[in-house]
Amino acid sequence: MSTNTASRLGLFPQILRKSCPLFTCVQCYQTRKKSSFKKSYFPPSSQAFPRPIQLTPSPAVTGSFIPAFGLASVLLSLNVVRARLSSGTYHGESTSKDNQSSDPLFLANRVHANFTESVPVVLLLASIVEINGGDRKYLSYALAAFGALRAAHAVGLGGAVIDARRIGYFGTQAFTALMAGWSVYLSKSYWGF
Repeated sequence: MSTNTASRLGLFPQILRKSCPLFTCVQCYQTRKKSSFKKSYFPPSSQAFPRPIQLTPSPAVTGSFIPAFGLASVLLSLNVVRARLSSGTYHGESTSKDNQSSDPLFLANRVHANFTESVPVVLLLASIVEINGGDRKYLSYALAAFGALRAAHAVGLGGAVIDARRIGYFGTQAFTALMAGWSVYLSKSYWGF
């Protein structure tokens, strides 16, 4: 190769020419455009610029609610630890087998378990809704309402207000179904509808 061609092509494009025939970066494309090997070395489909990759938007709304739900999970877990330490029960789910409805360790375990059963599914569905173009304003309101439903369920399961437990449970189930339906609605074009 002559020194004129070597200086015109540069070392980097020359290495890429041997390893990557598509040359997707701008520098390689410009070098390829000037090169005399252009027509013989590259297939016709690689002559044009490749289309840029479109990235899906990040689920910013869901991502902003995840730390709050994560903190709630940590606090509920610490409540279980507190109940274990105060009762001296380090294994098992309750301190007594007779009356579990008033056992603080059993109740703390159930509050934490119910939280970890429902929150990840809802956050996953919310992410799918947001990525598929769901309205972020409504999604923010919906996730705030879901947080209130989970708090009501935790208060109600703790025995403070029985109706709060029912509202929290049925509200969570309805919310999960709503988010699933919303995600199906937003992705209906994928299925040909």
